[in-house]
Amino acid sequence: MGAPESQLSGAGGGAARAGGLGLIAAADASRCGNSTSATFAFTEVRLERDPGRDLGDGAAPRLAHRAAAGRLFLTGDTFNGVHAARVGLVTAAVADDLLDETG
Repeated sequence: MGAPESQLSGAGGGAARAGGLGLIAAADASRCGNSTSATFAFTEVRLERDPGRDLGDGAAPRLAHRAAAGRLFLTGDTFNGVHAARVGLVTAAVADDLLDETG
């Protein structure tokens, strides 16, 4: 009998930077707010560190639009939840009042 599989899911509606992005990337499914309350940035690049270092191996295959994600890795620009969903960092951007709902 094999070990039971478990899934990690998460939801957030604030600022995610560096290691926080690593936690999001480690989740099997993640949601964020689609308003301006959820913001993301790979700020490590401003410190001359590799942003992918905190993401781990699981995130790269999920980043759907590699060109857009690559630009974010290079610039450290801040982006919102809708853009995070567009590039594949999170599974979905939802209305802020739905973040605490399960499902």
